[in-house]
Amino acid sequence: MGKQKNKKGETVQRIQINDAFVNLDEVEKAIHAFKAKVKESDQEKVTVSLKADKSSDMGAITKVKLKLRAAEQYKLLYAVDK
Repeated sequence: MGKQKNKKGETVQRIQINDAFVNLDEVEKAIHAFKAKVKESDQEKVTVSLKADKSSDMGAITKVKLKLRAAEQYKLLYAVDK
């Protein structure tokens, strides 16, 4: 997660899952799609690494956490990029 300027020069929050950027509303769908590719016996072992840079808003991180909970993704690692 981090902030980036869009084509209009506005600062926007960016969420990347694997190789794709997604909107907050797409997080749950992306997690379900990823888990569908993993063997059912390994789905409980899936861990999400939430990496955020120092400019990330804590409110945005909380919103992502709520979306992960909605996707029943409870294993979460936190990493900070300075």
